[in-house]
Amino acid sequence: MNRLPLRDRLQAAIDYVHQARSGGNATGPAAIIAGLQADHAASYRCGASTNTLRVAGVNASCTWSRDEGLLKAWERLATIRLLQLDGRCGA
Repeated sequence: MNRLPLRDRLQAAIDYVHQARSGGNATGPAAIIAGLQADHAASYRCGASTNTLRVAGVNASCTWSRDEGLLKAWERLATIRLLQLDGRCGA
């Protein structure tokens, strides 16, 4: 199986989240996470104290939210990682 390069997989996942959140048919965070699992090979784990979402090499965690807060944390980290991959951000 040919896999897309990491940068392309990350961009596709970010685009999916942005498209799902926009427009008249905005999708809720739980449905977006389910879509990431189905279409972007996301790993989603809910624990007693920490929830984690890993997509395209970006791992986010949130202790207070299983959906909205976790998805926002992943979006923030994914955007930073994409900027790093594009050489527009130091790290």
